[in-house]
Amino acid sequence: MDQLPCACDIAVRRIPMSEVPIGSDEECAKWLTNLYKEKDDLVDHHIKHKVFPSPYHEIQVPTRPWPNVVMSIWILFVGLPILSLASYLLYVGAWYTLVGVVSSLIIVNQLFYFIIKMTEVRYGSDHGLKKKADSIKNKEEDTKETFKNHKKEK
Repeated sequence: MDQLPCACDIAVRRIPMSEVPIGSDEECAKWLTNLYKEKDDLVDHHIKHKVFPSPYHEIQVPTRPWPNVVMSIWILFVGLPILSLASYLLYVGAWYTLVGVVSSLIIVNQLFYFIIKMTEVRYGSDHGLKKKADSIKNKEEDTKETFKNHKKEK
């Protein structure tokens, strides 16, 4: 019941509120820009050397057996009866029973896929999407206007 090793590198730094500039927007913007430059340098160092630089240190988090135990219980109490029923249907069931069971499984599979797709998190930023949508809308309006002007000329 031993899990495969999992690696995750995270660099955490606590920034006291006394270091955060609150005077003006320009000061805050400059401070944030420098903070992002530091973050980029940290990521570049990690990509090149596979470790973070010196103030950061590695912590090993032990794996827990409970996910494997829970999965084993699910397989024992749910998976085995389903396999038993499926084998029984294959040997004894009529063709319409098999078609009904297979259709039901396909429908349930598609429902699960739909539910999972609804909860999927979209990564990234929406920055620029509104501008792009606006520019597409403007192009459509320009095309319509050009078409109207072309009709009037005829």
